[in-house]
Amino acid sequence: MNDKRSWLNAIYHKILLGDIIIRNDIRNENAIRVLVKKLSESVMQSTSMARLKNFVDSTGTTISRNTLVDYLQYLVDSYLIFGVSNFSDKLSEKETFRKRYFFDNGLLNNFLFDPETKLLENIVAIQLKKKYGEDVYFYNKNVEVDFYLPKAQMAIQVAFDIANDATRQREVKALLKLSEVYEIKSNSIITFDTETLLNENGIEIKVVPVWKWLLQF
Repeated sequence: MNDKRSWLNAIYHKILLGDIIIRNDIRNENAIRVLVKKLSESVMQSTSMARLKNFVDSTGTTISRNTLVDYLQYLVDSYLIFGVSNFSDKLSEKETFRKRYFFDNGLLNNFLFDPETKLLENIVAIQLKKKYGEDVYFYNKNVEVDFYLPKAQMAIQVAFDIANDATRQREVKALLKLSEVYEIKSNSIITFDTETLLNENGIEIKVVPVWKWLLQF
């Protein structure tokens, strides 16, 4: 396809206009457009309801918290985005602070200028969501682990490259810390193209390139 971006952009606008704005009789179109853009920029980051509302309000389009909650649900119902909660949060906080990912990397890429790292984590999130459904969390308490699947006893870090020693140590340390709190049968670091096997303090950590991980999944 000669102009893939235009094609993806047309799909996004069809979803936004037909599946979300018209279906839910949304009058404040600018607010939901701004919200989607903010969510695309915030992939990989935990965002609170208050932070999202403040961002939308800062653009001159004021919405209530209840309206924001409705808008986010519309985006989920249309299979544009999905949320992942922090496993260590209290129940009330699990709904307030979430990471939000896009169901399609092509649509997400349409918003990004420096996309590689975000697209890598997003595609991992998509595959985990497809296979494990609601049993997908991140973990953030003293250390942050990108994905924690308690029923599968699995922990996953995503790093585009671990050639830098500081990056490798950070990713490994987080997995080791989580293993001290919960029983983990599978520890992985998913990268763009690096493959190796690490053994740290008697814990095996598989470093897998994303293409191979996707084929094996």
